[in-house]
Amino acid sequence: MSQLKPLDKLYLLTIFAFIIALLLPFVINNVLLTDDLARVYGAFLYHQIKYFPDYLYRYLNTETMSSRPISGLFTAVISYWTGFYEKLYYLGYIFFIVAIYFVFKLSKCLTNNIFFSIITTAIYCLIPIGTSLLYSPLMLNSSLATIFYCISLIVLIEKKQTTRTLFFSILFFILSVLSYEVFAPLIFLSLLLLKRNKIIYLLSVITSIFIYRQLIEPQIFTNYFHRSDVAQLFQIKRNIMVIFDFIKALTYDLLLSLCRSIRAIRYFTLYDYLLLSLFNLFTFYYIRSKNIVVEFSNNLNIKFNFFIILGVACATLIYFGSGYFPDLFGYNNRTMGALRLYGVLSLSYFLFKTRNHYLIFVVILIFSVSAISVKNAWLYSFKINNEIFRKISAHKISTDNDIKILYVIFDQKNTDLKTNFSEQRKKDRNAFFLDPHFILQEPMFFATWEHRYYVRKLNLNKDLKIHYFYSTDEAKSKSYYLYNLATDKISIVK
Repeated sequence: MSQLKPLDKLYLLTIFAFIIALLLPFVINNVLLTDDLARVYGAFLYHQIKYFPDYLYRYLNTETMSSRPISGLFTAVISYWTGFYEKLYYLGYIFFIVAIYFVFKLSKCLTNNIFFSIITTAIYCLIPIGTSLLYSPLMLNSSLATIFYCISLIVLIEKKQTTRTLFFSILFFILSVLSYEVFAPLIFLSLLLLKRNKIIYLLSVITSIFIYRQLIEPQIFTNYFHRSDVAQLFQIKRNIMVIFDFIKALTYDLLLSLCRSIRAIRYFTLYDYLLLSLFNLFTFYYIRSKNIVVEFSNNLNIKFNFFIILGVACATLIYFGSGYFPDLFGYNNRTMGALRLYGVLSLSYFLFKTRNHYLIFVVILIFSVSAISVKNAWLYSFKINNEIFRKISAHKISTDNDIKILYVIFDQKNTDLKTNFSEQRKKDRNAFFLDPHFILQEPMFFATWEHRYYVRKLNLNKDLKIHYFYSTDEAKSKSYYLYNLATDKISIVK
């Protein structure tokens, strides 16, 4: 069962083709949302820096990138090229496609079961957990972290645990953490796979990351910022909220997103139906042609079911020592790379335990519907963004009157943000996302620094700050423009 047969290879290629087909409309339509807007704007802003090392330093010397120098390097290269040709920004998608292959390789190493590995890979690509990892090119940092983490474990499992292999496993684990920190707590799983030198392995990883974070990073970069906060480990109230959010995200929120995805089938195009039909017809044929084997033969020192359950538990630890919360909605799901990996392994294991071919097929069918619906929701969010900014640009707003803030409102009742500002903004945001096109409150943009791309693209007044849902107290103390999307009217609130 360790060798790929022609049908296995063909279905694996079909999975890759399905993902590429999902991403193709993003490249064709030049879809940019949330943080990607800021990155592409920055590429235009700094493209006059002709000497790449100078550009690289400017790029890494930021609060978000200095602590992630490995993924920052790759992102900087793509960003640098983007300054000359915007479409090159979508090269970031390549890293997710590569990550798919290493997820397959890891699951194969863990089980030595080709059928299980391919089904796991299919579910990993489709599951609506951490959807930003797939649709946002900027999230190549998470894809890189996944790639390096998978290689680190593959080395431990497939190779004899010599000094050389331990060195490479440690190296790739460090590269993973310095690409994106979400896999850091999974060091405990690596230790479980070790037959010896556990303390040396642990100390090598911790010491290396400590030296970079505490000694090298502050010396090289002036704008460094650490998202980790050990003190939060002892905040009982916050920890209870993390546990609650984790359970809610993987139960109620996940089920809700799947129901919305099925309801959103009415928005499918002919392209979507064709994609869904071809993929699932072949999926059904592939699954029915296989014999479900649940007695996995592997090189693990521990039981596979214990290993993956512990993986899910370790993946949640990042939320206890950082400012992140487990969340499927908006752009917040970008932190769920480790949960996506081990959640999928756990789900696949459960499905194989049932020995039910039809149940496996139904799960993949539902998740493929979800993947297409979420794709359409991102495209819809992009469409709304463009529509709003084009309408605003048509009003030719001046800032000569010293009014430099414009708030977009979606609920016509929210005409006065001076009173109960935060509550009004929350109601307005919720009213907007009641639109059935949205599945997981797909990101538009939330912060002021993300609107500058449209200001430049549509030649809007450069001094104008445009907000959707981003909380700010400026509305309480300053006059501002209020743009009502429903009526396409702009008024001044003093």
